[in-house]
Amino acid sequence: MIWLTGNRGMLGSEIEKLLLKSGADFISSDREADISDPGEVEKFLGAQKIKWIINAAAYTDVDGAESDRDAAFRVNAEAVRNLAEAARSRSAGLVHISTDYVFDGKKDTGYSEDDDTS
Repeated sequence: MIWLTGNRGMLGSEIEKLLLKSGADFISSDREADISDPGEVEKFLGAQKIKWIINAAAYTDVDGAESDRDAAFRVNAEAVRNLAEAARSRSAGLVHISTDYVFDGKKDTGYSEDDDTS
């Protein structure tokens, strides 16, 4: 089974359509599961036999993240840690989708995980 987070966002809703079309066994959530709270993650998952977590949830307001750093950190850092821990405890995989805004934009080709952030 797959757990898709952020299913009401732009990317998450498209992933959900693909999962539905493929007939995959999945559950999805948006704000009804507070992934920044490890207890809520465990409560939401319960006894689900999760094999993969796809994290499409994010605090995407770049300007807002500058003024509300705590909220951005909760969603973009603490929540990811909680999902990683939930995946690890279940021997499940985690697919985390991020942004290229961490790079300076000067590279002519695509970025890799090994590239320096700005």
